[in-house]
Amino acid sequence: MERRRKMTGKATSESYSELVHDIGQLMLKAQRLAEEHGLFLNHRELMECRHCGLMEDVTSEGKLIVYRAGLDGVDTGLRFPEPDEDSMSSCPGCGALVKLEEEKDEIM
Repeated sequence: MERRRKMTGKATSESYSELVHDIGQLMLKAQRLAEEHGLFLNHRELMECRHCGLMEDVTSEGKLIVYRAGLDGVDTGLRFPEPDEDSMSSCPGCGALVKLEEEKDEIM
C-alpha cells in the first residue's frame, strides 16, 4: 500500500477501484490502531451486568472503561468479552451471562 500512483489526466474505473481499496485498507489500519489503544469504536451498545452492577462506559477521550455502579469513572481494568452472534457475553466480574440490549430511540 506504500506505492504511490502518478495521476494521469483521465480517471478510469480501475484507478477508482484501486483508490477505494487503498482507502479501505487505511480505514482498517486506523480501526486496528484505535482498538490497540483501548478506544471504543461505537460498533455496538455498551454492556451492563444487572447481577453485579459492572458496566461499560466511554471516557471523553473515547477510551472504553468498565466500572461498578456507584463508583462512576473508576476503571476496574476488567473487560467484557465481545458479544457472540446471539448478542451474549459473560460478565468479567461475576461470570453471569449478559445480553447486549439494543438501545431504543426515544420519541420526545
